[in-house]
Amino acid sequence: MSSMERIAAGLAGADGAPGALRAMRRHLGFDLAWLSELTPHRRVFRLVDAEGEQDLAVGGRGGPSAGTLCRAVATGDLPALVPDLLEFAVPLSDPIHRLPLRGLVAVPIRRPDGRLYGVFAGASIGPRPDLTARDLSIVQSFAAIAEADLAHRLERRRASSEAAARIEALLTTDAFHLVFQPIVGLRSGALIGHEALCRFDDRPEASPVKWFAEAREIDRGPELEMRVIAHALGHMADLPRGSYLSVNASPGCIAADGFEALFDTVDAQRVVLEVTDHMAVTGFDRIRPPLDALRAKGVRIAVDDAGAKLSGLHQIDRIAPEIVKLDRSLVDGIDMDRALRALVGAMVQFARESGAMLVAEGIERAEEAKTLAALGVDCGQGFQFGRPAPLQP
Repeated sequence: MSSMERIAAGLAGADGAPGALRAMRRHLGFDLAWLSELTPHRRVFRLVDAEGEQDLAVGGRGGPSAGTLCRAVATGDLPALVPDLLEFAVPLSDPIHRLPLRGLVAVPIRRPDGRLYGVFAGASIGPRPDLTARDLSIVQSFAAIAEADLAHRLERRRASSEAAARIEALLTTDAFHLVFQPIVGLRSGALIGHEALCRFDDRPEASPVKWFAEAREIDRGPELEMRVIAHALGHMADLPRGSYLSVNASPGCIAADGFEALFDTVDAQRVVLEVTDHMAVTGFDRIRPPLDALRAKGVRIAVDDAGAKLSGLHQIDRIAPEIVKLDRSLVDGIDMDRALRALVGAMVQFARESGAMLVAEGIERAEEAKTLAALGVDCGQGFQFGRPAPLQP
């Protein structure tokens, strides 16, 4: 980055293209500044910065590109720096001439693939004989910031479009399947339940966490989660007698329309709802009514990742779950770690005082299971007891 670009970046702050446009206009004393997009036949003002009544070119407004300042700059019919437009015999029918504009500094900006995107420009109502090559360099530096921001936004738009297509195809074809991991009593060894986990057929290398995150980014997260939960509940008949089924839902899914109805046609007393990402629940009042309604039907509520962050204990207390699931970070190597045993001992006491059952996740060794049982943890799940797999009817 050149020294001029560093100065421009400092003036623009962290606001990307809008900040660059605003800082450029004020730094050079222009009345109007804009970032336009040019297509073969249209010019659209994507960003506009102006003083008061001079804001005649409203952001988002478009029109034919023929005869515009932007098209003339892009084609080279106008130079990048023009002290007085009246000195150039270039036929223009640009509506923004109603101001009328006289002084102009404008540079083309390009897409990441090198194709023209549009024009980054500043203009004044009166002539600007004071404009110099240094001023052009300043505008180019601000334009470089806008161009980098534009590249980032276009990439995000492209990624969002591709994600939308993937999630739409997934929801159309139900291209996922379910596996179930057993949950056992640590002292008795008896099977007490299964947690339903989703696996995606397309791009199996992408973790389920990434799929759900991608769906949330395009506002399809609750829809995908409810589709998976409905499939999981459809396997209730395959469960061993007396065991429960645990399904996962984010706060956004729990608050979504139609969520409670998913549990209307199943034996709710054999269902556990795990509230995922419970530490991100800021508007708890949004999920309290559906949780209360599900409890009234007989569904038990669980929270996972307990102990991952001590700050999450307050949220657990607000949800008042019937089941608390210990995070894997408190389980791994607990038989050899006195500090972990002390932390889990505290969680055991927390669960007992709140009347919740404690389930340890991620148990991979018999020594871990034995230690957890000795500490008073009720149940566990992990590779020690079984890997996630389809249910056997």
